[in-house]
Amino acid sequence: MRTLDWIRTRMLALPWRWCFAGWALVAGALVSCGGGDVLCSGFPTEIVQQPQDATVDEGGTARYAVTVSSCSAYEVKATWQVCEAGVDPRNCAWTNVGFGFELNFGPAALADDGRHFRAFIRVLQALNTGLDEITTFVSLPAKLTVTPPAIPAIVTQPLDLTVAPGQNASFTVVAAGADLRYQWQRSNDGGITFNDIAGAAAADFTLVGAQLADDQAQFRVRVVNANGEITSRNARLNVSASAPFVLSDGTFADAEWTTSIYQNGNGGTLSAVQSATGGNPGAYRAVTLLVNPGPPGARSNIFSFHWHTPSRYDPAANGAIATIDYSEDALGPGVAAAMVLRQGANVYFASPTYQAPSGTGWATLAKQGLVAADFVLLAPDLTQSPQRPDFSAAGSPIEFGFLRALTSGIGCCGAGGPLGVDNWTVVVHR
Repeated sequence: MRTLDWIRTRMLALPWRWCFAGWALVAGALVSCGGGDVLCSGFPTEIVQQPQDATVDEGGTARYAVTVSSCSAYEVKATWQVCEAGVDPRNCAWTNVGFGFELNFGPAALADDGRHFRAFIRVLQALNTGLDEITTFVSLPAKLTVTPPAIPAIVTQPLDLTVAPGQNASFTVVAAGADLRYQWQRSNDGGITFNDIAGAAAADFTLVGAQLADDQAQFRVRVVNANGEITSRNARLNVSASAPFVLSDGTFADAEWTTSIYQNGNGGTLSAVQSATGGNPGAYRAVTLLVNPGPPGARSNIFSFHWHTPSRYDPAANGAIATIDYSEDALGPGVAAAMVLRQGANVYFASPTYQAPSGTGWATLAKQGLVAADFVLLAPDLTQSPQRPDFSAAGSPIEFGFLRALTSGIGCCGAGGPLGVDNWTVVVHR
């Protein structure tokens, strides 16, 4: 009898159970099994993924998980336990806080910082008489770190600006943080006192049509969230009658651009829209220009003019134009390109035109120091005239834009392709 007890004890110590003739001896009792099967080989249960340390903001939820591998002959249960902050988890009175293989602990308080969590694993064997616990073990402890909520942080400060009278002054801040709110403020006494600007509640603020009376005004922005606030540096506005008048666009909203066409022969077609990606960088104006084959013995031409409606300059109000600098980033293929301006009903282009790049990448096209004599009047039938725009203080308002043009071969050969314009800039010197 003692010999049989010893044999049974040794079998129970083995990490596997053999099945013979549909029965297996488990914990001193016979259980049903598949004939000839090994119910478990190796240790019956092991942790294959330990719980990981977690870091959450105050009020957040920490998530812990444990993954256990087990054969079908066993039932595994997990209980989550916590060790209080400041106590070595190797010598801790662990207390139960949850059940299951995942634990969501929250909302976390700053007092929870430094706590440790572990999974207490129980391995049970199903017997005819119920469940029998055959072993227990624990996971590695996982630490909880609770951080105070973050107040806003300013990444890029607003910059000082110099503009001409009548020109817009745009200030921008870049801030980091959650649920940010903005309030721009203005000071007219050298930064001693600031007052909120009504409606200026975005990351950008634009003073429309700055005047000499706005010279030396200072602007700043308060950035606020539920955790606190931060105030930017003071940005100074300089309004100078001698400052260059800068007109530019790098976003190309469709509502700010219009088009017109001059053509002859069999003409062509034009489409132009904002493309949100693919520019240099970001958004750009995507242009598709097609020219039809020329009629017998002649060519077809299409000249497309793209006008930036906010970009206007009034010599009578802002002063005579001395020179103009122009630049754009262009995407091919090679077509005729130029700066254009419109004064009244007359359309002028900066001569000579240049070829937009024929490669696949962006290239910068620029002309410096343009004067009235550098512009040529272009009629709707594409004939050219030596008449020049009036850059004097008596001149009428001027609109600015860019040109793309295509020409077919004589009697044949329509052509065209996708084009692009980005970082369009006109600088008026007075």
